[in-house]
Amino acid sequence: MSLEFLSPLESVYNGFQDSNSSQSDAVCTEVIPFKQLYQFLLIPAVVFTLLLAFADKRVHKCLQCLSGRPGVVYPMDIMGRSSRVSYAAAFGATATLCSSVIFEQKYAVELGGAAYIKVFAVLLSMLIYGLDFMPLFTAITANSTLGFAVGTLYAWAFTLIVFFRNFYCDNLSVTSVLLIIARSLPELLCHLYLSISLPVRFVRSLWRKRHHQDLAVDFEDEDDIFDSIRRSYQGVHVMKLFKPSKDEPQQPHGLKDKIISIFKGIYHKVVYSRLEGFRYSTRMLSVSVVSFILIYQVYVVFLVAILALVDIVFDLLVIVGDATEDDLQWVVGLLFYVFYSVYISLVVSLTVSFLVNVIMIVHTLASYRTLLLGLYKGDNGHLTPKEEKSNSTLLVGSMRYAGYQVAYVAWGYFIQFLILFIVAIVLAVIIILVINGFHGWLVTILHNLWPVLLSSLVVNITQKIVCTFAFLQQNGEVLAIDNRRVFFVVVYFMFFYNIFLGLVSCLLRIIKAMVLGALFLPRLDHSTLPRKFQWFDPGFDSFCGFMHVENAHTHPVVLTFISLVQAEIIEKKRLVRNNSLEGVENGTMMMKPKRPINTVARFQWKLAYTLIKNPQLFIQRKDAMMQIFKQREIEADVDDRNIRIEILGAKM
Repeated sequence: MSLEFLSPLESVYNGFQDSNSSQSDAVCTEVIPFKQLYQFLLIPAVVFTLLLAFADKRVHKCLQCLSGRPGVVYPMDIMGRSSRVSYAAAFGATATLCSSVIFEQKYAVELGGAAYIKVFAVLLSMLIYGLDFMPLFTAITANSTLGFAVGTLYAWAFTLIVFFRNFYCDNLSVTSVLLIIARSLPELLCHLYLSISLPVRFVRSLWRKRHHQDLAVDFEDEDDIFDSIRRSYQGVHVMKLFKPSKDEPQQPHGLKDKIISIFKGIYHKVVYSRLEGFRYSTRMLSVSVVSFILIYQVYVVFLVAILALVDIVFDLLVIVGDATEDDLQWVVGLLFYVFYSVYISLVVSLTVSFLVNVIMIVHTLASYRTLLLGLYKGDNGHLTPKEEKSNSTLLVGSMRYAGYQVAYVAWGYFIQFLILFIVAIVLAVIIILVINGFHGWLVTILHNLWPVLLSSLVVNITQKIVCTFAFLQQNGEVLAIDNRRVFFVVVYFMFFYNIFLGLVSCLLRIIKAMVLGALFLPRLDHSTLPRKFQWFDPGFDSFCGFMHVENAHTHPVVLTFISLVQAEIIEKKRLVRNNSLEGVENGTMMMKPKRPINTVARFQWKLAYTLIKNPQLFIQRKDAMMQIFKQREIEADVDDRNIRIEILGAKM
């Protein structure tokens, strides 16, 4: 978001296009300093937060003090599914701040001195950043007219600040403006969305009646409370459970339909497969948006820097080539090849790593959906079982997940870029050497390697074929050995062959582990460590905690059941209130004396009735279980005594 982004742009597109040009560079100064901006934002942040707090009431503590005000406000309901896009846009507006913290170590407070003082400054800066953006999130959570008004003012203020900091520059060229827009496009879209959606919601809240019911499901603001439960995300999920499963889709007919089906299958397998009716959680969607904007901005900044360096180097090579004698022109040509290869390698590795990380973010969303639906059914095979972790450990992991995911995506993008760049450089060097006639070494290496590779391939294929058709019954359909004597002979001789193959397999295992480790580093839903050592992986551990907490607090069946109970209570209270009002209006309301109710006796009668109707429940009661345990202990003591008597009788 700072204007430092402009310096390499102007040096590329103005300084090196014409060496004789006297065009002046754009003068870009940071009008709003970074530290002062976030420090002064604390004043309106505290004021608006207190305003929203006094607009809400407390629920339990000190209800008589100041009429229950101020209430406790919170930035976001991380377990809910409402206002997901607004929360994601609000988090997207903080993506540049996250980038500045991760890559530039920019903090709101800088304190000199010992190391612990600097650490304290970092912690204090994180607190300031959170307070600065808290009114925006709290306004969305409040879902009230005042909240939308505060959110509108805050969104407009941040949008103006972003545009002012990005485009306040003298003599700014058109190319620089376009590149700045390209770099900040996702962040600008998030700000524009908030600047438009919050005023619209504010206007709608002025004339629309607000239905406020504290239901467990996402309330849809309907007059019929049961219809709201039915149409909520959780209610739709529960209704799907009672519907029969859909029939398998028909096979495509015709060449065109088959080709389309193949491409759709590849897209669903490689990129993303949509599941109708599923809603991602607010936090999961927000983390994905922040991660995408972060790597997008880093990609654009690095790409512009690479273009700047390449233009500088190529201009220097042209100058050197003009001043070099004809006998040394081949050196300049070789340098041109080398730098051009570096340029292509940088661009390709940067772009490929960006696309890979985008696909990984999408795959993480799909994996979250699959694992959460599995947890709803009681299947946690991929995750660490909940029983192996304490509840506090799971909750701590859930708290860590969002920040960990963004940081892992940033580090994963950087590491993948380095690895791909090294591989691209090696391939480029090999191609350059072969083109220029230096291919003898490559032929020698291939001449020495092809017998090893061919023999390994033949032995592996032979083992597969022989085991399928000669050593297994029914051509491998049954795991039962056939021709046992021949099988034992082959196993004996293959022991020595497989020692040789194991050397090659070990190298391949190391390469695969490195490639997959770098590829899945941004994904916390997969551990890079073996199953028994997954507790060493803090990222995967935080993801497991996040998933178990999500399952415990967002299970649609549980939330729907709780909401139905709440709706019944609300409807009964409403019915009693309406009957009382009608009786008062008609003058027919009579005061009936209240009779004392013995709740213990009523409970005992209901318990007796339940046990009479369900005799099988009797054995599951605590007293019955204790009697069964005592009876088993008595029987065990009797058996021990009988055994001792038999032993003594045998000795005598």
